[in-house]
Amino acid sequence: QLQTPPKQVFRVATTRLHLQPRTTNRQIKMSLSVGPADNPPYMGKLINLISEDVDAVAALKKSAASLPEIVLTPRQLCDLELLMNGGFSPLTGFLNEDDYNGVVDNMRLANGTFWPMPITLDVSKDEGGKHKVGDKVALKDDELNILGVLTVGSVFTPDKAREADKVFGSPDDKCHP
Repeated sequence: QLQTPPKQVFRVATTRLHLQPRTTNRQIKMSLSVGPADNPPYMGKLINLISEDVDAVAALKKSAASLPEIVLTPRQLCDLELLMNGGFSPLTGFLNEDDYNGVVDNMRLANGTFWPMPITLDVSKDEGGKHKVGDKVALKDDELNILGVLTVGSVFTPDKAREADKVFGSPDDKCHP
């Protein structure tokens, strides 16, 4: 069985995201109602990182135009969307290194909250080397639309073999389901 060498990656993580909705020619407004009879969000609060403040979004776009950028892959876009719309509540951003290690080792964020899966922003070693803790980075889609601004919380190289074993029960990250 032929195996390709593992790709070295850095994970850019954050504890704060300043996000805006993706704009298109057609605006679609959605609402979500969670009441006592419905299935409540994990930890009781649905995290919504999408700003509806038009002025704040305009200011964010203006400031993001001068920031370094990361163009997200389809997979990264999915994670960002779930962070923004509350699908990953109670997360408020990609995991930093402490949260990542806690999740991999015992399915707990650094604050003790149960969380079973590492949600990080994987970037190449070159991209990871461009950023340091505290930097702001514009997150863009493949059409270069600004989706949000990430504040770097940590930059680290994950132990992919340990992650695959502990999170997926698999010998490497290519074999998990």
